[in-house]
Amino acid sequence: MKILSLKIGRYLNKYSRDIYEESIVCYGVEVMLNSLVKLLTLLILGILIDQLPLLFVILFCFCILRLFSGGYHFKKYFHCYIVSIFSIWTLIFLSIFMNNNLPEKNIIFILIFSALISISILIFVGPQISESRPSSHKRFFFQCSSIIFVILLFLVSMSNVLLNIADKSYSIGINLAIFYQCLLIVLSKIKTYTPSTLLRKSSN
Repeated sequence: MKILSLKIGRYLNKYSRDIYEESIVCYGVEVMLNSLVKLLTLLILGILIDQLPLLFVILFCFCILRLFSGGYHFKKYFHCYIVSIFSIWTLIFLSIFMNNNLPEKNIIFILIFSALISISILIFVGPQISESRPSSHKRFFFQCSSIIFVILLFLVSMSNVLLNIADKSYSIGINLAIFYQCLLIVLSKIKTYTPSTLLRKSSN
């Protein structure tokens, strides 16, 4: 996928000699292609089990927060693909299960607890933006944007539960997606402190 992205990116940027601009185009193409393949797979599965609305809600929250906060990345696309599909579907089934089996007060507690943990992670661990990503140095901007986004989603999900606007599985899905993405941030942070990573950085 990376080779294909480079070829497409260089073709789209063939009239420019700016290396930085080319890196931005190639990065954008790679992200788009990777996301497109995963999205098509999820859409097919969503149609099969008739859960497209919940799928869209979870995907929207997860992807937007990941855009601002970064997170753990696999070295191989296939591993990323498998884990991504499995994770999103786990979030969907957990949302449905908790909605069908938990009383409202327990759901509210889960929403508050997961939101507090997520915001704490964003404050104390912060975004984990890949160095290969353009504008990766704007850490404070990404951190503030992530926290504001999580707070807004928490308010939306709580309003939905308290006012019975829509099915509570949407509120659960929103907060589970946020919580899962924040766990990926922690995992990415831990990865940066592994002995092999530290040795690689010190050698550079």
